[in-house]
Formats: sequence, C-alpha cells, structure tokens
Amino acid sequence: MVELVENEIDWFVCFVDGGRWHIWDLFTSKGFRHCFAFRWDGFNWILIDPLGCWLEIQVMPYTIDDNVPEMMLELGHTVLYVRKNRENKFIFRGVMTCVNIIKHLIGVRAFWIVTPKKLYNYLRRENHGIPITISTRTERVTIES
Repeated sequence: MVELVENEIDWFVCFVDGGRWHIWDLFTSKGFRHCFAFRWDGFNWILIDPLGCWLEIQVMPYTIDDNVPEMMLELGHTVLYVRKNRENKFIFRGVMTCVNIIKHLIGVRAFWIVTPKKLYNYLRRENHGIPITISTRTERVTIES
C-alpha cells in the first residue's frame, strides 16, 4: 500500500479513455484521452476532474481504509503517484484543458505538454510520477520501483 503522507503535496493522477468520442480524440492516444487527480487530505479522498463543460471537485465517499488507487486500477485506469512541485514560479496556464489544469495542480511548468499521454511520459521521464500497480501477492496497491 502507498504510504499516505498527510500533506498538500501528494497526488494520484489518473489517465483514462474518456466516456464518448470528442473531436480532440484525433490528437490523443487510446487509454490517454483524459486525466484527473485525487488525493487523501488527511480526512477525505478529494477528486479534481477537469471536464470539458465544468471542473468537478468532490469529496469521494471513501475512508483511509479504502484503497482508492487500487479501485482506479481495477476500472482500467493508468495511475501515477505524483509529488507536487513546490517551486514558487509562474506557470503558464494556456487553454483550460484537463492536461493544463492537472499540470497546474501538480506544479508542472512544461507549456509544450498538451495531451494526457505527453503528460504521462513527462512525469515518468522526469521522475515526477511513480506508476501504481496491483500486487497479486498482497492485493494492495504498491509503488513500482
């Protein structure tokens, strides 16, 4: 199980296919058409889901004992554990897309990243994101080394 540190810098970023077809799907990759984030804040699981028509922010109906990252994996989502970049520097916001909102949330200033797949690759390459997997031995979410 991921050790949840009760502070403001730990996020889980999910990459998914999305519900229905949109014109921007022409520029995205299968399994990486949308992204959202969630975290444990010490009291609740908080979800930040930047949708095309609104920004969904909600308290999820789970406790610390619920393995929410594993639930997301079971739904077929790709999940990264991300430690927020705390540098106090300007971040170019750009067009309000799911990628730009999540980049802003986790402190990524790479303005050239515009698709969920590019964000995933950037987080992996720059060691900002640690992939989450289901361990068949323990059946708990583990951090891949």
